Amino acid sequence: MSKPVLKDAGGGRGLRAGKFKDIYGQECSVQTSSLATKEAIWLGVDKGLSSTVIMPSTPTEMAPLHARMHIDRKMAEWMWPMLKHFAKTGELKI
Repeated sequence: MSKPVLKDAGGGRGLRAGKFKDIYGQECSVQTSSLATKEAIWLGVDKGLSSTVIMPSTPTEMAPLHARMHIDRKMAEWMWPMLKHFAKTGELKI
């Protein structure tokens, strides 16, 4: 397990990314998203799921389905208390 070190993701858009390994040694990452409609990040395992999904915003287009979560600030806000409690106690709070 390793902590991510955030670096410029390249491409000249100011996006940041960090790589790390989970407790099973799986390559993971956290990265700022280039989503134009809201602030979001990608978070999770880099490899493992390879598929496509119909995009809800444009139902005629197919997009890659990633093993990483694409979360916005609102999602991060409601996840934070659970993660903080887990970090302190090792348990999920109901």
